[in-house]
Amino acid sequence: EIALHTLLSAAQQPQQEQRRGGRNNDQGNQHNVHTSKSVTKGVKPAQELLRGMAVHEYPFWVCRDESEMPLEYVKIAFRATWHHFHSIVNTVLDSPQTDPPIRLACLILLRYTIGCSIFLDMSVEREAFVSQLARLKYIMKRERSNHRQYNNPVQTSKKYVMEGRYKTEEWYITLEGFASSRETTMRAIEEVYRHVKTLRMAIQAHSRTTKSMNRVLRKIRNGDMLSQNASRAFICEGDLVKRCRGGRDVTYRFFLFSDQLVYAHRSTQRDFKVHAELPLDVMSLNDPYGTNTTGSNNRTTPNANSNNMASLMFQINHPRKSFWVVAPDMDAKARWIKDISAAVAKFTRT
Repeated sequence: EIALHTLLSAAQQPQQEQRRGGRNNDQGNQHNVHTSKSVTKGVKPAQELLRGMAVHEYPFWVCRDESEMPLEYVKIAFRATWHHFHSIVNTVLDSPQTDPPIRLACLILLRYTIGCSIFLDMSVEREAFVSQLARLKYIMKRERSNHRQYNNPVQTSKKYVMEGRYKTEEWYITLEGFASSRETTMRAIEEVYRHVKTLRMAIQAHSRTTKSMNRVLRKIRNGDMLSQNASRAFICEGDLVKRCRGGRDVTYRFFLFSDQLVYAHRSTQRDFKVHAELPLDVMSLNDPYGTNTTGSNNRTTPNANSNNMASLMFQINHPRKSFWVVAPDMDAKARWIKDISAAVAKFTRT
């Protein structure tokens, strides 16, 4: 189509140039010759390729809607092509950082390949794709965990599959029980679809979390350093007034993540420069005014200008730094204490 379009343009060019005069006509003829040579040079390799393919039998069979392909033919086709799908999924799983849309496409591919292998009663292919599903489940579960030993789930997932640990899990035993009998084939496919649906919802939720995380990191100077931990998730942000030791009040922007609390000040470049990062595993809160209290450190409350300001204060205790902060109102104070307490409890529990 491109060559035909070029030839038509070249044929029309001299006629257009002829209307503009003899000088332009010569230029048009030169352009026509140059275009013809370019087209010939481009078409010749294609002709040689088609000549080489012509000696081979046409390998495709077009099935019309009203026709039915024998099941054995489907089996032959799937047996000849399944390793290509297997390689695609492996490539995605071996990638240390995969975008949610790519992982979602990989999951849909596994849904169809596992379903086909179960329906066609192809046990070897079924086991190959089910092991990939197990590996994907393992990676996603470890990515949601904040435990330090799960910082590299891609590598540990290979060992998990090679050792066959997934074969002792309930979901695999149930799936294999249904897939081993022709009477329960559809039950097995339904089981696969159920697991895929659960993972798909988790991927979509992770996609929303990732977008929120990226939006926050763009505000922070060198924010990419905070994204190195794949399991880290953003929870909330807001301004709190930090009461310094000399009695001076400084407003900082606080960012609460699933594993640490970060506070920063706004620079002249309008971004936030990190002042301190406080891990949550050794953090506690002190609220002497009754909103909520976690930890047992009861230190002296700093002097406040009024009782109203004192009621808005709570203390953040950490081995690295301990200080009092003032929330803008009681609702904001309650939200901060609730969110930090929940994040600390969840992080220490994992």
